[in-house]
Amino acid sequence: GTVKLPAGGEITNLRVNIRYLNAAGNEADPMPSDPADNIAACLDSDRVNSCIRFVEASVCQQQGNSCGPVQYVPMVGLFPFLAINIPVSTVVMPAESLGFRVD
Repeated sequence: GTVKLPAGGEITNLRVNIRYLNAAGNEADPMPSDPADNIAACLDSDRVNSCIRFVEASVCQQQGNSCGPVQYVPMVGLFPFLAINIPVSTVVMPAESLGFRVD
């Protein structure tokens, strides 16, 4: 998906950063191999660091290991005063089933 900005370029999925977090809010490590393995990790007290409890999605510009503001670049050179940064926007949601399905 894309976000359209007035007289500016689109913000595409290249500016969306996804992180999978454990209960402590750290990136899950090691990552489970699939949704079923995540359920197993969440039920195993020895694998709490691998259990994905939350998913964090941010709209940002990747800068090394961190995310910074997205540069707003007008499509038309008539609007140089619109050259502003869009602040990092982040949401954290419970992971729920991560797509696990019983067939």
